[in-house]
Amino acid sequence: PHDQALPAGTRIGVYEIKNVLNVGLFDITYRAWNHHFKDWIVVREYFPSDLSMRANDGLHVVPKSSNNKEDFDYGLKVFLQQAEILLQIEHTNITCTENFLPFNDTAYLIMSYQEGVPFSKLDWSSVPFTDEEFREILISLLQALQVVHKNNIVHGGIQPATIKVAKDGKLVLTNFSSTRLTIAAHTGQHANVLAAGYAPAEQYENMGKTGPATDFYALAATLYYCINHHAPVDAQDRIIAINKGESDPMS
Repeated sequence: PHDQALPAGTRIGVYEIKNVLNVGLFDITYRAWNHHFKDWIVVREYFPSDLSMRANDGLHVVPKSSNNKEDFDYGLKVFLQQAEILLQIEHTNITCTENFLPFNDTAYLIMSYQEGVPFSKLDWSSVPFTDEEFREILISLLQALQVVHKNNIVHGGIQPATIKVAKDGKLVLTNFSSTRLTIAAHTGQHANVLAAGYAPAEQYENMGKTGPATDFYALAATLYYCINHHAPVDAQDRIIAINKGESDPMS
């Protein structure tokens, strides 16, 4: 909830919170100012809303009860582990992770602020892309995913909203969901963090089976959206139809 977010002007080291960008089940994302490098950055704060609350000092994050402590601590451990991995990933088509800070009994992931327009905000019907242009889009994103998968993680949430077109035309993968997915699976909330139409069947059925193919399905579904201007049929609905002996709604 927004009333739990850090207010504008809050300082975390050299980073000053300016405004909230997004409130999720397991984190709050802010736009912030780096006073050291004089640049805009994004701060993602570990804040599982069902498990934790803001302490009386307005900064620290604490479990709501002793019953929530194990899940809270597990999530924080995963957040820090995956932050370390993201810090090592460098690719022109991946948003840059600059730092992470264990602080205030929680942790903060510091990322570059990526200006641009997400695929979800583009009017694809008015922009006739050639086969060659789509091939370039696909190749650049697959090359980015190759780097991600070599580091033994997945993006986990590819959809039109998480791919941005930067001002220079470069495509950038943003908003990695691998941490959220791991925590969601542990707490039994995985269905609540999936993007309908873009999440493959294995993300609904067994989060332990997620891997590179998970991202490839989501990327293909995203390109389907770009071509057809609407989201694909949800993977669960496709399976239900097939199990009934009906044809795949996407065929």
